This record gives sequence, C-alpha cells and structure tokens, in this order.
Amino acid sequence: MLILGLALVVERRLALDALPAGTRQPAAAAVVDALSRFVSVTLGTIGALALLVAFGAYLSGPHHYAVLALLAVLEFLAPSR
Repeated sequence: MLILGLALVVERRLALDALPAGTRQPAAAAVVDALSRFVSVTLGTIGALALLVAFGAYLSGPHHYAVLALLAVLEFLAPSR
C-alpha cells in the first residue's frame, strides 16, 4: 500500500510535468487530483481496516501479553454492561 501511495505521488508529478505547452497547469492538477483522490482514500481505508484486523488477531492469540490486553479491554467495557 505504501508503494502504491508513493506511486500516486510520483504519477501526479510526472503527469503534470509532461503537459504540452499552453495547457493550464492548475486545471490539469485539479483533474489529476480528482481522479487519484478515490484511490488515495481507498488506500487509507484499507490500511486502517488491516490494522484493526491485525489488532483483533493479536487479541485473539494465546500469547501472555495478548491475554492481558484482552482482559484489560474486557475490564474497561465491564461498567457498560
């Protein structure tokens, strides 16, 4: 995901540098930004979801620290029951 994010930044720079003479730079930048915004937002969403899944997998493991973390979360949530 990091490589794709960096590729988006490089792609924007290369696309704007390759514009023919007479092309309005701000208008072209707005188009490139509009097209790449959705990919960028999707990358961030997938990254956040991946971190949540990894944290959930860590909490469900048998490791001593995972059990302590799970007990702390359950203790934190106990007053809301």
